[in-house]
This record gives sequence, structure tokens and C-alpha cells, in this order.
Amino acid sequence: MPRDPDFKKYHESIAKELFTTKDRLTQLLSNRHPLSTGGWKESILKKTLRMHMPESMLIGTGFICAEHDVSTQIDILVCDK
Repeated sequence: MPRDPDFKKYHESIAKELFTTKDRLTQLLSNRHPLSTGGWKESILKKTLRMHMPESMLIGTGFICAEHDVSTQIDILVCDK
């Protein structure tokens, strides 16, 4: 008899995968180069988001421009294609 999906366990497994991958680089670099570690963490999160978001969404890095203002850099920017 089929069981109902366990969405909580599903999302917990994704979180565990993210933390495991993040920790792998931290163990290698021992936080000797925070910019590289930060960029690696962002790339891991972007990859995971792409795997679970609809194709109609874009994930990147960028800025938000308003009429008289521009944001600081946004490391992970999600928008509609």
C-alpha cells in the first residue's frame, strides 16, 4: 500500500546535503580564504535552488535598480525570466 509523501523528511534531506557540501570545503580550506568559501557556499545554494525551482525562474547575482537608487550586490538573486 503506498504511503503519503513525507515532505518534512524530503526537505530535511536537502538541508543535510547543503550542510554536508558546505562543510566539505570548510574542512579543506579551514576558513583561510573567506571570499572563496563564501563564493562556494553561494554556488552550492544556487545549484540546489535550480534543481528545485521551475524553469521559468532565473537564479543569478546582480543589483536592483530603482529610479534614484541602486542596491548593493545581491549574491543570490531570484527572478522571473
